[in-house]
Amino acid sequence: MCGIVTLFSAEQLLSTDVLASMTHALRHRGPDDFGYAHVDIARSRYRFWRDDLPRGERLAGVLFGHRRLSILDLSSAGRQPMTTPDRSLVVAYNGEIYNFLELRDELRSAGVEFRTETDTEVLLRAYERWGSECFLRFNGMWALTLWDGRRKVLLACRDRFGVKPMYWAAVEGAWVLASEIKSVRHYPGADRGADERRLRQYLATGAMDQDGRTCLSGIEAVPAGSYLTFAPDGVRTDVYWRLPAAAPIERRSHSEWATELRGALTRAAQIRTRSDVPVGTMLSGGIDSTAIAALVATEKARGSGVRPDAGERGQEVHHAFSACWPGWSDDEESLVERMADRYSLSLHRLYAEPRDSLALLPAVVEALDEPFESPVCLIQYQLMKIAREAGVSVVLNGHGSDELLGGYVDHLIDAYLRDLVWRGRFLRLLTEVYAFRHAVMVEARSVWRSWRRTLGLATGGERLFAADRHADGAPGPHLGGSAVRRRSIDLFTREFIPRWLRMEDRMSMAWSVESRLPFMDYRLVELALRIPDDSKLRAGYGKHVLRTAMADLLPPEIAWRRAKVRFSVPLVSWFRGGWRPYIEEMLLGGDARIGALCDRATLERTIHAWLRGDDAVLAPTQIWRCLSAEVWLRSLAENASSPVPVGFARMAA
Repeated sequence: MCGIVTLFSAEQLLSTDVLASMTHALRHRGPDDFGYAHVDIARSRYRFWRDDLPRGERLAGVLFGHRRLSILDLSSAGRQPMTTPDRSLVVAYNGEIYNFLELRDELRSAGVEFRTETDTEVLLRAYERWGSECFLRFNGMWALTLWDGRRKVLLACRDRFGVKPMYWAAVEGAWVLASEIKSVRHYPGADRGADERRLRQYLATGAMDQDGRTCLSGIEAVPAGSYLTFAPDGVRTDVYWRLPAAAPIERRSHSEWATELRGALTRAAQIRTRSDVPVGTMLSGGIDSTAIAALVATEKARGSGVRPDAGERGQEVHHAFSACWPGWSDDEESLVERMADRYSLSLHRLYAEPRDSLALLPAVVEALDEPFESPVCLIQYQLMKIAREAGVSVVLNGHGSDELLGGYVDHLIDAYLRDLVWRGRFLRLLTEVYAFRHAVMVEARSVWRSWRRTLGLATGGERLFAADRHADGAPGPHLGGSAVRRRSIDLFTREFIPRWLRMEDRMSMAWSVESRLPFMDYRLVELALRIPDDSKLRAGYGKHVLRTAMADLLPPEIAWRRAKVRFSVPLVSWFRGGWRPYIEEMLLGGDARIGALCDRATLERTIHAWLRGDDAVLAPTQIWRCLSAEVWLRSLAENASSPVPVGFARMAA
C-alpha cells in the first residue's frame, strides 16, 4: 500500500521541488520507503533517485514520486518506481494484486524471469506481455501510473470498483496525478478553490463520491474500472470492466446458492491474507465482519496458510478490532465477545469518548480531503490507530455485502414486492409482506405502503415520491434484471460503496494500515448479481443466502439476527452534550463559512431549535454535514497540512 505522484508534460518544465513536496504530503500512505524517477521522453533516458533527488531542477517529461508501505517482499527489492529490465516501462503503484502468485507462475511458464517477490513486478511483466488487457487478469485493488516507453504514453488505472484512489488535474500544459487531493493541491495552480455547487448538493442530500467530480474545482477522480491514457495531444478514457449484464436465470436451490457463496467468500478471504506482515480483522456484531473473521480464523486453525513460503502462519495471533458503546441500545459488545471466545481472537475494544472524537475532527477531515456524509469516519480513524498500535498493518473488513446481498432491506423492499406482483407470485407476496413486518429497519406501515403502492392503491403524492427516489441516479436499462437488482447496483456503484471506500482508504492509510475487502472480490460480486432476489430477501431476512452459507460458523444470535444495526455513533447525545459549545461556535457564529451557501438566518434558527430538543426540525446527520463542511472550508482557507479551525483549541482543551 502506497502513495503515488506523477507529473507529465512533453514541453513544460516540471519542478523536482514540487515533486518532493507532493510526495511528502503522502508520507502517511508509505512510511517505510520512498523513491523518485524521471523519464526524459525526447532522449529516452531514465533516472531513479531516493535520498539524492536533485533539488531546484526543472525537467520535461515524466516525474514519478512514490511512498511505500511494505506488505509483500519487505526488502529494498520492492522499491518503487519500478522498471522492466529494458526500462521500456516504469510504474508507480498503490494496492495489492492478490492473485500475483498465480500470474507469476503463468508468466514464468512463458519464459519471464523475475528479480523480486513483489506483486509490483508481476504487474509490470503482465502489462509487458498483455498490454492493457492485463487489468482484466488482476484480482485486487490498485491505482497505478505507468509510463509506456514503446507507445510514448502515460497510463493511469484504477481497479474495478475504485477501492484505491487516484486524482488528476490539468494545469497549464501539465498532467498532475496523485493518490490524494491534498497532494494534487501542492502543485502550483492546481488548487482552484471549492466547487460551491458540489458543496450545496452535499449539504442538501449528503451526496458525495457518486461520480468523478470532487469538491475542488478542476480536480477529478480517475474513474473506477477505467484507465486514462495521457499523451502530448490530450487524454483518453477507456473502460476495461463493467458490471456484467443480467445473467440468465439459473435453476438452483437456495442451499446450492448458499454453498457457492460460501466457497466464493472463503476464496476471497484466503487470497486477502497473503501478506508478509500481520493480518487482522475489523469486527462488529453483524454478519459481514463476523463471517470474514470466522473464515480467517478457521483457516488459521487448520494451519493451511496461503503462501507456500509463509511459514507457521497458523500460529499467529488473530487480532480483531471493535467499537463498543456500553449503555447504548445499538451496542454489540456482547456479540463480539462471543466471537472472540469462539475463535480465540485477541479482541481490541474502542470505547469512543465524545471529547476525544471532537479533538480528532480536524485531523479526520484533513485525512478525508473532502466533507464526509457520516460521523462514523471518526470511529474508523480510531480503530485503525488501535490496529497500528497493535502491530497490525493489514486488516480485513466487510464492505460490499449489504449492497449486493440484500442487507439494506429498507432500500429494497419496495422493489422486491413490486417484482413479486409483476411475476404473478401473489402467494409469495402475501408471505413476504407478513414476514417483513417484523424487520426492525422496515416498520410495518412502510411495508404496507410499499404493498399498496405496488398494487396502484397509493396516493399520487406517495407514488410520485417513490418514482423520484428510484429514478434518481438509476444505473440505466443496459443493466437489465429485476428492480431489486437495479436498485442494488445503484447502491453499490453510486450511493453507498464509493463513499465507504473513500472513508476506508483514508482512515486506514492515515495510520499506514492496509484495508482489504473480501466482499469486493470481483468474482464474488459477479456471483452476487446472479443470485435470485428471493434468496437474498427471504422469510423476513435480508442477506438470507449469506446467513444460510455461514450458519455453521457463527453463533445463531449473529447468523439469524433480524436487526440491522448500521455502523453509527450516538449523535444526539454527543451534539446536545459535549459537542454543543463547539457546534454553536462553528455554525452559529457570524464567521461560519457555510452561511454563504444557504440562508444563514434559517440555518441558525433551525440548529438552535434542534439543540433545544426539537427533533422535528432536522436530523442530526444534517448538523453533521454542516459541521463537516465548515471544518473542511476552514481547512481549505488556511491551506495548512494540519489545520485547526477557529476556536477549536479552546473548545477541545
